[in-house]
Amino acid sequence: MKKMDASKRKRLYGLSLAVLGGFCMSLGSVSYKLTKDTVAVQAFFLQLVIMYFVSLPMLTVSWVRDEMPTSSLSTFCYMLLYGAGCTGSSLFFYLALDHLSAGDAVAISNCYFAPTLLFAWLFLKEKVHPLQLIFVAASIVGVFLVARPEFLFGYSDQTTSERSTNTNKVLGIIFCVLSNVFTAGRLIIGRKLLGRASLLQLVTALSVIGMVSFVLYAQIR
Repeated sequence: MKKMDASKRKRLYGLSLAVLGGFCMSLGSVSYKLTKDTVAVQAFFLQLVIMYFVSLPMLTVSWVRDEMPTSSLSTFCYMLLYGAGCTGSSLFFYLALDHLSAGDAVAISNCYFAPTLLFAWLFLKEKVHPLQLIFVAASIVGVFLVARPEFLFGYSDQTTSERSTNTNKVLGIIFCVLSNVFTAGRLIIGRKLLGRASLLQLVTALSVIGMVSFVLYAQIR
């Protein structure tokens, strides 16, 4: 009975953190849309800098360092992959915000249930429940309702300006889908790292990989 109670508390705690994370994501998206002279990569880089200068000092605290699990070479490689997945997820989400409203971008970027289920089946060998497939179908329908593609809804009387806007919207949707794929990837990698790496190690890996990616992206762009 006590184990069941502890399990329920842990589940409630996880759900509460998920809701809080979604709220922070929405708040950040709206804040970014309110800025007039900021581009996506600037907001993305600022996020990484803040994460780096928060996590790095905490890694030097003795009691935090002593409680960290010992990392092997495979764990280190997984942490780098996790950082790359988080980097791609965040970067494509910010790029999507340049082409979509905050509401549309958040709605589509939170439809990572489908790729996560697929990756879990492929890499973690998890069984797929029929109810999960129903949720996948519902999320895909939700994306179509938000995106309103021309081949379903039709816009034959559009002006040139409206067509240009729709082209930008399609680009934003593509960025959201890519963000979903990277999000699903880092969730699967995070599951593999469960008990093998601490949260601070993962955050530090994300910030370091992200800042290196930012430099490369700035050079290419």
